[in-house]
Amino acid sequence: MKALAALAIVVAGVVAGFAIYAFGWQEGGRESDTASARSRHIFTIRQGDIVRVPATATRCEASHEGGIPNLFCTRTQRGRYQVVFWKDEVQVYDLARHGEPMVATFVVPAEMKRRSHPQRPDASVVVPLAVSRAPTPRLRVPRYDTSGSIPQVTGSRTDLRRVNAALREAVLRDQRAYTPSARSSAKNAGRGCRGVYRLAVDRSLLSASSAVVSALLPATKLYPCGNEGQGWVSMTVRVPSGRQVRLAQLFRDPEGEGLFKLGVAWFRVVARERSWHLECVVVHLRHYEPTLQNYRYFSLTPRGLALAFWQEPACSRVEAIVPYRTLRPYLSRLGKELIAGIRRPRRVCARAKGCAG
Repeated sequence: MKALAALAIVVAGVVAGFAIYAFGWQEGGRESDTASARSRHIFTIRQGDIVRVPATATRCEASHEGGIPNLFCTRTQRGRYQVVFWKDEVQVYDLARHGEPMVATFVVPAEMKRRSHPQRPDASVVVPLAVSRAPTPRLRVPRYDTSGSIPQVTGSRTDLRRVNAALREAVLRDQRAYTPSARSSAKNAGRGCRGVYRLAVDRSLLSASSAVVSALLPATKLYPCGNEGQGWVSMTVRVPSGRQVRLAQLFRDPEGEGLFKLGVAWFRVVARERSWHLECVVVHLRHYEPTLQNYRYFSLTPRGLALAFWQEPACSRVEAIVPYRTLRPYLSRLGKELIAGIRRPRRVCARAKGCAG
């Protein structure tokens, strides 16, 4: 842990002084003379620009994710770590650690504050948001009917455009993943068959506040003349950045005991509240093993962490809510902060205009 923290600090120092350092070396690697040192400049880079520091085998690119700018730094030779600088935090990725793809191994605040943690939501200022239902983006596959709704949030003095864009992007990402198989199935189906892509907003499986918005959307995805297409689309994003939060980020050890405890607690809730699902679950136990891939459909609700699974043959989809008290000993700092900021939506409206005020 100390070594990684030191690494992040060192890399941050390198990037902060990178312009001075990079242009203080001649192309052949020799140190420039005193006269040229006096004429060094600081350069401002823009979207898409790439800078290299050959002396440290480092390459940084002015990039973005979901429209949010960042600086992505990596080694030009085979390196173990990647570092991404955002306005509000710095992420360190350990490429040798096996975990969920593109989930930061460590996250540190970008700025130091004298009082309290810089990103800890203050319970006195976190407020609930209103949730409106917007039409589901059309699945752009011939012979498919798109219907239902997705959540959008309103009701804060904070600019929520990035948050709403991120909620919509979660659906578009699911559609991009589904499109190849949907298109293939449509080509091979009978002439009178049509496919279905339908989403719904379930108030019991969502939360919305000025700190975090999280939702599990019941999904129906049927190939033309198909069946057994009950599934889920999940989304958890931070406010106001719109940055996606993955399950791995909620735990101190993304693949450790916390994930196992989540699975055990989920089974207990299902056995107590929805025992009729157990027969379907037991037959397909490998689908419920505690892995980040199996547990990718989740949301942070006021009652606890909702974990959901796709429909098994001859069964229905299943979800259950695990109380946070069961998971608290295993949560990461970010996990505790986000859970402290969870609020029940102020209201859930049929459309944005109904949520105004």
